[in-house]
Amino acid sequence: MRSLKVLVADDHWVARASIISLLPQLAEAVTTAEAVSAETIIEKIETEGPFDLVILDLNMPQTDPWETIFQIRSRMDSVPIMIMSVSERREDVLGCLEHGAVGYVPKTAEPEAIVRSMKRVLAGEVTLPLRILQTESGEPHASVISDDRSFALACAAYEKLTPRQKEIFIQLGEEASNQEIADNLGLSINTVRVHIQSIATKLNERNRTKIAALALRIGRRVAQAA
Repeated sequence: MRSLKVLVADDHWVARASIISLLPQLAEAVTTAEAVSAETIIEKIETEGPFDLVILDLNMPQTDPWETIFQIRSRMDSVPIMIMSVSERREDVLGCLEHGAVGYVPKTAEPEAIVRSMKRVLAGEVTLPLRILQTESGEPHASVISDDRSFALACAAYEKLTPRQKEIFIQLGEEASNQEIADNLGLSINTVRVHIQSIATKLNERNRTKIAALALRIGRRVAQAA
């Protein structure tokens, strides 16, 4: 990517500076705008937008995060919104997903993981911390996998995948990006995308987060049976 325009919204200047320091890894030329509240987010969008990426702190003072996401979406309906937060509560992760964010990264994440997540959302992928979405038993939360019937159908669909598709499917459960899967399996990224589209069709599921959650759960069963 040659150029990138990013809005970084966080009320702590150290957090904003840390995020901005990572952005040169995403593009040759990066333009940034900074916001410290919901009000300044809207101001920046209206005066300096549109943006290619919005990175939003979930817990800015006197700010309703869901309303803020809505206001961003109403002005830039296709921009990827990635949440960064000190919160690792499952309810917050799911709430962000339900209200229109496509990424959620804990502020405790390593810089490499943050950059990887930003690259994923810019590539049109959804990136969420599946370890937070797991229940105490290690299974994905019910909001990610709706019910036992859907899991049973997914298991049946898994058996119909080709050996290569099964490899890719399991790596999706390990939160691997398309590029990482391509590198791991010695494939082109276009080949990986074609396989993922086929997997999504066979699973009858287009939501990548739900596919990854299913892959995590099925992968555990495959490992236990081995």
